[in-house]
Amino acid sequence: MRKWMFILGIILVTTVIGIVFLDGTEEEAQSVLLRSKLFAEVGGEAPSFTLKTLDNSDVYKYDNKLGKPLILNFWASWCGPCKLEAPELVKLYEKYKPDIEIVAINITAEDSLKSAKKFAETYGFQFPVLMDEDAEVTDLYIVQAIPTTYFIDKDGIIVDKVLGSVEPEVLEKKLKSLLH
Repeated sequence: MRKWMFILGIILVTTVIGIVFLDGTEEEAQSVLLRSKLFAEVGGEAPSFTLKTLDNSDVYKYDNKLGKPLILNFWASWCGPCKLEAPELVKLYEKYKPDIEIVAINITAEDSLKSAKKFAETYGFQFPVLMDEDAEVTDLYIVQAIPTTYFIDKDGIIVDKVLGSVEPEVLEKKLKSLLH
């Protein structure tokens, strides 16, 4: 009888552990799936967003239906590496603007509107400059360092993400890979 009780106890403990483990695994899988739909991840669809433009007269809406590649650059006016990268973004925009879009998102939650305007004027930004005043899009795109640049193909899929400034040659190479 003791032998059967021992075996029954082992089966019960194993079953309980299995149920707890499976529930945790399923919950984790659902969390990963949900995150991939709600947050920006390489290989996933770029999340949609709407932000005010720098002059506050309009809004810019990104919804994955741009139809051409997008370079999405998160920056702040006080960021040293952003100052190095800004002229390169301007050059690339001038060179490739009919075929690509560049959007500069100022992390206004950590910057000021006045400083952002001065930065955009100083570097001659001709592409959309957006203000992320509440850091909602910054959080959505999981920005952990400034600058952070996303490379999104014409179908709205995130192809690459770079934390920190991108060397000019690398930036252009990544841009060209979006065009093919």
